[in-house]
This record gives sequence, structure tokens and C-alpha cells, in this order.
Amino acid sequence: MTGIGENTLAQPVKPPLRERRACLAKLVKNRLTLTLDQLLAKMPEGATPVLHSDMGWQYQHAAWCGRLKDAGIVQSMSRKGNCIDNGATEQVFGHMKDEFFRGRTWPDFESFKADLDAYVAHWNTRRRQVKLKGLTPEEFRNQPLAA
Repeated sequence: MTGIGENTLAQPVKPPLRERRACLAKLVKNRLTLTLDQLLAKMPEGATPVLHSDMGWQYQHAAWCGRLKDAGIVQSMSRKGNCIDNGATEQVFGHMKDEFFRGRTWPDFESFKADLDAYVAHWNTRRRQVKLKGLTPEEFRNQPLAA
């Protein structure tokens, strides 16, 4: 029988905050390194991609920036705290995933790139949009200006 104030279950001991942060930083670094290694293994010869990210500390780390530069990858970052741009970007990529990527595969990068270019042209000119009252962007731009 236990006495008053005694705990029958051992409580986990949290490591100090500094150790927890160091562990998290190591996990993030390892994940980013693995992801970048996978990207570099599949990157076509002579490609000069742009990698866009937010301004998270992991993307500003000297080792990360150096690896991108050495691989010929141009780094692009959003301005700090720019949630308005982020919302519009997330909306476009959400539609792209639903309408373009989902359930599809491509035999090679060139086929994918050609299809993606065609989809972007469709998005910018022929895709009907609710915010344009059901018009395509082309139809919307070609409307006569009302006086």
C-alpha cells in the first residue's frame, strides 16, 4: 500500500529544453538532408531548379544553403510572415494536386514537364473560375470595360 503523496507510477523526466531543441534540430537536419539527397539523385543533368521555402530557421542554416549552392539549386524564400501570399499559393497547389497530379504517373521528366506546362496554360487561360463568375481568365480579360 502506498502512503499519502506517494506516486505508484514513475513520471517521465523531460530532458532540459536545450537538449530537446538540439534533438529536434538534428531530426529536422537529417530529414532535410535525406530529402535533398533524394532530389539530387533524380535531378536531370544540367538542371538549375529553384527551391522555394518559407524563412524557417532550417532553410537559413549555413549547411543547407551551402548544399543547395553546391548543387546548383537557386534558393528562394518568402518574406517573413507573409500569410497572404501563402494562402494564395496553397490554393493553387491544392487545385493542382486535385486536378493534375492525383492518380497520374509519367514515364519521364520531359513528359511531366510538357503536361505541367499545358496545365499551367489551361489554368491561366481556359479554366473556369468561380471568383470570375464562371468565366475563364481569357473571357474575363476580354470583356469590354463598362463605363
